[in-house]
Amino acid sequence: MPIRMFLLSLSLILSLPLLAPALAACPDLAGTYLCQTKSSTEEKISISQEVRNGVVLYTYNGAQFPADNKVHPIQDDDVKDGTMRSWCVQDGETKLKSDVTGKISNVYGSWSDFRMSVTLWLEADVLRRTTVGYIKSPRISYPIDHEEECARVSP
Repeated sequence: MPIRMFLLSLSLILSLPLLAPALAACPDLAGTYLCQTKSSTEEKISISQEVRNGVVLYTYNGAQFPADNKVHPIQDDDVKDGTMRSWCVQDGETKLKSDVTGKISNVYGSWSDFRMSVTLWLEADVLRRTTVGYIKSPRISYPIDHEEECARVSP
């Protein structure tokens, strides 16, 4: 039994360097950004992040979510049956990806289904954000395909 415990301990110690890159694979997006929208209005984005229990937690304009590749419910009065799953990938750049689904209240007073895939990454001091998906109601289906660049205004 002592040999088995020693081998288990050794295997855990040897695997720690392999786990560290997986934890460090998320981009450092912390900062405040200013985005120019298609309608020529400015949108301010504030992102902070921390590591808690080995998981990167992002706070995006006040909403906190983990990049743990698990599905989590969305706590928002304007969203019904909403879920979000976020994870980090290495795709040339280190990126944060999120899949968001649910129902959102529409102008007709009913609920519209939505699904979005959002990707965020940093190139120098420019935050890049792509959003692809749809909003679908009984009356209309609206595709979402949007790319945006946001300038960092503070770290």
